[in-house]
Amino acid sequence: MSFLTLPNSTAAAAPLNIPSGVAPASPIDGDYWYDTTQKSGKYFWNGLNYALGGAAIVYNAAPAALTALNGTGTFATLALPTAFMNVAGKVLRVRMWGIYTTAGAQTPTIGIQLGFSGAFTQTVLTATSQATTASQTNFPWNFEGHIYTVSTGASGTLEGHGALAILIGASATAPMSEYQDTNVAAGIAVNLTAASTNNLLLQAVTGSALSSIQMRTAVVEVLN
Repeated sequence: MSFLTLPNSTAAAAPLNIPSGVAPASPIDGDYWYDTTQKSGKYFWNGLNYALGGAAIVYNAAPAALTALNGTGTFATLALPTAFMNVAGKVLRVRMWGIYTTAGAQTPTIGIQLGFSGAFTQTVLTATSQATTASQTNFPWNFEGHIYTVSTGASGTLEGHGALAILIGASATAPMSEYQDTNVAAGIAVNLTAASTNNLLLQAVTGSALSSIQMRTAVVEVLN
């Protein structure tokens, strides 16, 4: 038995709608609301505020294989709504897994980077390996990065941090090496209010020619 049973959703309407508003000054356990400042759903449990975040999109089964890459290539583009990042403290988490192959005499550095195009253009973070080993096939890599909004408005700023784990030796059973980004401050000011779609770019960048690199799976999550 339940005290509240909602009807089925239909193409015309959802069974429940929480109107937008501001966060309650003194929430109590069990409160739910839509916070227009943070632009996300919130709830209060056990003395803490939680954001109703989730995976914005999941890429599976090799959405992109970049071949003969020498420089920057884009695995995937995720379109975000207008002014999506124009919220102080907004955080995106990106996790990616893939493989790469080097031909004979190829020893490029490999970087994974996140950036934006569309409403504004900016590379937010890059994590780059040391030189790889020639003539290796399907060696693994994985990456996790976070992008967050430092300041909002027409001169808003974003900062990103992440780490790339990659097998760069000559043995498939060798341990992975990890490389961090080198950001020490927010990026240059960009117009986070621009009335256009923000395109989140999931990219690879090499220091010289690389036979191929694949992104096998990626998950992009909105954390708040």
